[in-house]
Amino acid sequence: MPPTAYEIQAGTVIGDRYRVIRQLGEGGMGQVYLIQHTETEERFALKVLNPDVVRNTAARERFRREARTPARIDSDHVCRVLDSDIAEDLGGVPYLVMEFLRGKNLDDLSDEIGPLPPGEVIVYLRQVALALDRAHAIGIVHRDLKPENLFLTTRDDGSPSVKILDFGIAKLSGATGDLVKIKATSTGDVFGTPLYMSPEQCKSEADKICAQTDVWALGLIAFRLLVGYPFWTADTITHLIAQIAYEPMRTPTQRGATFGAAFDMWFARCCAREPGDRFSSAREAVEQLAAALGVGADAGWSGTQLLATDVARRSQQSQEHLPAPLKQTSAALTRDQPGEASRRGRIGAFFAAIVVGASLGVIGVAWLNGSFDRAEPEPVAEPTPAATPSATVEIEIPTKPAVSAPAPTSSASVSAPAPVPTFRAPRPGPPPPPQPTVDPLSGRH
Repeated sequence: MPPTAYEIQAGTVIGDRYRVIRQLGEGGMGQVYLIQHTETEERFALKVLNPDVVRNTAARERFRREARTPARIDSDHVCRVLDSDIAEDLGGVPYLVMEFLRGKNLDDLSDEIGPLPPGEVIVYLRQVALALDRAHAIGIVHRDLKPENLFLTTRDDGSPSVKILDFGIAKLSGATGDLVKIKATSTGDVFGTPLYMSPEQCKSEADKICAQTDVWALGLIAFRLLVGYPFWTADTITHLIAQIAYEPMRTPTQRGATFGAAFDMWFARCCAREPGDRFSSAREAVEQLAAALGVGADAGWSGTQLLATDVARRSQQSQEHLPAPLKQTSAALTRDQPGEASRRGRIGAFFAAIVVGASLGVIGVAWLNGSFDRAEPEPVAEPTPAATPSATVEIEIPTKPAVSAPAPTSSASVSAPAPVPTFRAPRPGPPPPPQPTVDPLSGRH
């Protein structure tokens, strides 16, 4: 029986130039290792697919996308992919080499710190908007924007730098060059992390996915960072999709926000159910958010102490930290507050069944010089996930190691994008309204 995962020993040299130091994380799709270039001694993160995943056509396509997309966007706020190739040393497995980021993602920082000051949230989201608008300008929509995919590290001068991770499921149909040849998903599939999916994603309306799909996610991310817990209250995926796509939306104030009517109005537009009713760009959304919160246009770091930046800096100094994409659900459970365990237990059991059948194609990478033209095993048919309301939900369970390491060897921040959408149950907030006794989606097709 063929192995389902590689066990690469420390000291192994891959591609005649990358020496493995140790494993950083492991997920359903593969592993990530801390490596060092044999000549320059610079450290990177190396991602390899599991042998059984290599046979999955969707997974290979996502590998291609994850390697090519960051280079096309060419932004300081997108995690860079530096190399990709076939590891003949491992029997022809594909791999990619990325920045090795040190710091923490915004989801973990929000868990640790709680609500962030409005001015600080604007500092981070302005950086995210810069990268998103560059991506949207060339027809690339991230489609899995979430706090876990926003990684905060610090520059040499102590200033914050947010990097977007995981473009593996990006919609590329509007992009230029050879990216237009890559089909992002099959018709009818749903890709994205449930808590941050847009109505058009929930309803498999692929023709509606556009830049405003990421703008929707920005609205929910802003709520999460400002208030300290997710906007939605559902306990099941079925009810969550009903809340996102069909049920009357509550205002942020009704969900516990204390920023007044201006923020409620901003949120209503940013998260309007019809894409055409949302802000025209990520930058417009963030600048209008700043106005709603009373944050000046000149808000920035300039030596100011930022709570999340300070925590990320301490983490950066003491850890070699892999971003959220490979974070295990079990690790997230250890941070639960009282009363959350039973809810997460119910959701965990539900998603365990979905994960077994879901077509988890992540950790993407492009093969250099058409390396996918090499002989490969016959692709296997992608299994069908558990039924949801007229859609297939791809759920990815990541792993997040906590490992210590030396300080960075270059001024560039470094890390690996996260490969998979993970459903996270809402953190405790104001009690949700009484739930209907009948499934909101019953009778819908």
